[in-house]
Amino acid sequence: INASDGTVLPTGIQLGLGVRPTSVSTMLAFALLSVLINRRALIVAGLLYAGWAIGILMNNAGLGAGAMAAMTLVLLGGMVVVLGAGWHGIRRVLIAPFPKTGFVARIIPPEA
Repeated sequence: INASDGTVLPTGIQLGLGVRPTSVSTMLAFALLSVLINRRALIVAGLLYAGWAIGILMNNAGLGAGAMAAMTLVLLGGMVVVLGAGWHGIRRVLIAPFPKTGFVARIIPPEA
């Protein structure tokens, strides 16, 4: 299979076409949701896909394999460190408009 020409694999995954804006939007929506519901596992589940997407973007930028791998890992690691360090602050800002008690508070728990 030649993935560089956008060949469709039997599983329906299409390779070689780059990252679409909807893919990035979906990743950001899941990151926002995981911060709101206070579950880091949702972000960890998306790390592989995020790494793949960053790798495609770096490849499209014309970087070599070594530089592409290094930049992908640096960007992915940087995002994880920034989110981990700012988790509680980001969460406090995002959950401020939601009620602190009731049904919504069970889904979006208040910051302790």
